[in-house]
Amino acid sequence: MADDISTLGHFLTFSLWKQALKLLNFQIGCQSSNRHFKTLSMIHYQTLIPATKELENEDYFKHKIASNLFYGLEKEFAIHPYVVPKAGLGLRNYNFFTYPMRVLYNAVGLYMLKLSEEFLNNFYNTRYQLKSYYGGHLYFQGDELQLTKNNVYFKNYYTNFRNRVRRETTGDVKNKIVIRLDMQNYYEVISIPLLMGFLERYIKSSQKIALRFDTTTQEQIIFFFRFLANDGIGIPQSDNSLISSFIGHLYMVFGDLLIEEEIYKNLEVVNQYSLTRYVDDTFISITFRDDIDDRAQKEYAESLGARVSDKLYYELRLRFNPKTRFFCLSEEDQLEGLLASLKKVSPKYHISADQDDESPANKIDNIFNELDNLKAASIEPETFKHELQDEILKEVFDKRVTQILNMDDNKKRIMQTFSGFDFNRVKECPLPIIIILLKEDNTARDFRKFLLQRQSLTTRDVDLILIFLCQVDFRDPELLSKLERYHPMSRIMETFKKANLSCDIPGYYDLPKSKVLKIAQMPYVIEQIRHRVFHERTRSYSVALNHLLNEIHAVCYILDSTANNRDYKANKVEFFLRSKMVPPDICISIRNLFDRRNTNQVSHPGFEENVTWSVEIDEYMQFRSQVGRCLGSLLR
Repeated sequence: MADDISTLGHFLTFSLWKQALKLLNFQIGCQSSNRHFKTLSMIHYQTLIPATKELENEDYFKHKIASNLFYGLEKEFAIHPYVVPKAGLGLRNYNFFTYPMRVLYNAVGLYMLKLSEEFLNNFYNTRYQLKSYYGGHLYFQGDELQLTKNNVYFKNYYTNFRNRVRRETTGDVKNKIVIRLDMQNYYEVISIPLLMGFLERYIKSSQKIALRFDTTTQEQIIFFFRFLANDGIGIPQSDNSLISSFIGHLYMVFGDLLIEEEIYKNLEVVNQYSLTRYVDDTFISITFRDDIDDRAQKEYAESLGARVSDKLYYELRLRFNPKTRFFCLSEEDQLEGLLASLKKVSPKYHISADQDDESPANKIDNIFNELDNLKAASIEPETFKHELQDEILKEVFDKRVTQILNMDDNKKRIMQTFSGFDFNRVKECPLPIIIILLKEDNTARDFRKFLLQRQSLTTRDVDLILIFLCQVDFRDPELLSKLERYHPMSRIMETFKKANLSCDIPGYYDLPKSKVLKIAQMPYVIEQIRHRVFHERTRSYSVALNHLLNEIHAVCYILDSTANNRDYKANKVEFFLRSKMVPPDICISIRNLFDRRNTNQVSHPGFEENVTWSVEIDEYMQFRSQVGRCLGSLLR
């Protein structure tokens, strides 16, 4: 029977699961040497490490992951949305994963890495005109994921990206145009079904067979991402999610090939070309033949841009945002514009100058000068930001600079600089400024007081509080309490403070693990759970009710030794429940659930003699509660 049900276990192996654990635990360990890993999720995961040994057990993988039971374990495998600020007044969707869900997400991503590695190494990466980066470099040797502090951290890859683009601005540039493409809401519009289609088309048959990449696998992966997005599109963003960066990179690999196809259509005017990309930020460099005049070059660039825009939209559902533009490098102002734009790519990252021969003492002076400029700038709405040289402030990530800032003289400079400082301005470059002000105790206390006094919190206020708490390892009960009272963060803070994996009460009707694991042996029940939880998340309660009934119906059928598949209806179920001493009120509710299914528009269209109506949330939750009580009685 179980062979008829497809699950993640069709393609995910225990070996991949162990590599997913290895990746997450390695990133957690990076906190001790790299402040970029001191984030909400990673600090939370660090507190859980002693309990995570259970996840290394093959039975855990078999019973909860390979079986798809995790879909019903809504506390143990949770993903909580929140938002973080972007430039201006923009907001970005973010997600907080529980530890087991983050490992599962890693495992699915690593499967895609393993599937695509041969194609990337032996086809895409051999095309010297194309070079792309995603802030890390995950790769396998055999079945073992290779991890170092460098290949899980963006710095070297972003530096290489920026250097490669800068090289396009050197030498003879009179016949060169660079097109910068930047995608709108990139992670939120990535289509997993389209990605599966490209992988089906480009991956070798031998590789697909070896890794069981068939329609069943594709359907399971597509459903998993739909589940994460509550039936939306896109892939989740979260702090330090190298897996999301890789999936986003893989998606754009096929975009790179589509762009190259468009360039090939007019090679007669092109002397050479290159494409350099960091996740979704793409720079296309076109060097024209000497006999192509300026007007023809610009016409070609505009035509190519328009064709690429159409191609990426129709093939990948990607749209360009307003940062997309053309740079004619023969014009000095546009050459300077291109160089300036490189500082604005992925601005949350710190990159020192490519030729970093500036002394740490000079960097310190520059940092204080920039803070003084920010302090003196007029108070304006957030939409009219002071032109902050954030690259200067990000020099604080240079360990030599950090050491010098710890000196008493510089602590005095910090206190003087932040005396009378409007702490609202910290929002313009939060992490570097907070790291600096935390070096001096009085300044740190003043900033903390500012945070505690914030009323009617906004996303930007919450971001400041989170960054501050991350830098002090969340050792501030008052600020934690303030976040708990902020509704969008309340569920995350509850999970954070609880500091356990929820394995004992994993979230399947609040039943204990001993009862829940009995369901792991019931694949047809799990299939109903999977669809029931999915439709609950999408608020499709009429559909969810049908799966809810199928779920309890299937459990009863499996446990009832007298059951006959041809005649196992409501009366037989009720008789079985009474024989198991299920309380009468629950028996009546399950009987009524059968009847309600027959008056549900999803099950029956409704006629004059058979009126139907949709299921609303309150009614659904009452039935759901009774099913949970019923299962608690049955799964002894």
